[in-house]
Amino acid sequence: MAWAARDASLCRAAPVSARGRCEAVLSGDVARCARLRGGDRVRCEAAVRRYADALGEERQRSPAAEEEAVFQLTATEEGHDAVTVERDALDRGVTLTPRACRWAVRLMRPTGELPAPLSPGAFAPTFSLELAVPPGDARPITLPLNASDAVLSLALPRHGGLTSVSGAEGSLQLDAFEPRRGGAIAGSFSGTLRRGDATIRIEGRISTFVRDLEPMPARCAESPAGGG
Repeated sequence: MAWAARDASLCRAAPVSARGRCEAVLSGDVARCARLRGGDRVRCEAAVRRYADALGEERQRSPAAEEEAVFQLTATEEGHDAVTVERDALDRGVTLTPRACRWAVRLMRPTGELPAPLSPGAFAPTFSLELAVPPGDARPITLPLNASDAVLSLALPRHGGLTSVSGAEGSLQLDAFEPRRGGAIAGSFSGTLRRGDATIRIEGRISTFVRDLEPMPARCAESPAGGG
């Protein structure tokens, strides 16, 4: 991806084990492989010699891929201490996939998530988001927290699993959404989730970049509502 785009910023999307090789090839400097060890260094040096010249001299830059990723949520409930969860799941960016003429965005680890505990217990709190973003240039984009537009999954030791699929109030606002490799995705969300008689207030922030995307089908451009 980064090599095809001639963009060293996108090396951040690679696994940590491959990031040094990615950056070395785009720099064209075999000396940058020296910090790697053993077989990784050998593979890096071979890749620089094989690919660096073929990539030419032109280079691109994606500022959003150079910024620190943010994936944070704070949950508060009357009579209890607030719980803040900060995750590194967006450090390598996210992939956009067309689905029903919207961009499906899974804000979670690229390799997938472990099942969140459904019952109360002793575990680390966690959360994830899945978005269905309509195409178009209007910004900001507001998505309601529900079962289809912005699906929030939250696991808290006191309550177990909670989800906006079961009912929620609130919304997520995307101030930046650039559907291209290296494009920015950033915004904030707030609302409430319920579990029995308990009401959990949530608010959070997201900031990451597009690591890859599939093209939106041409037929979707014919639908002014973005549906298909």
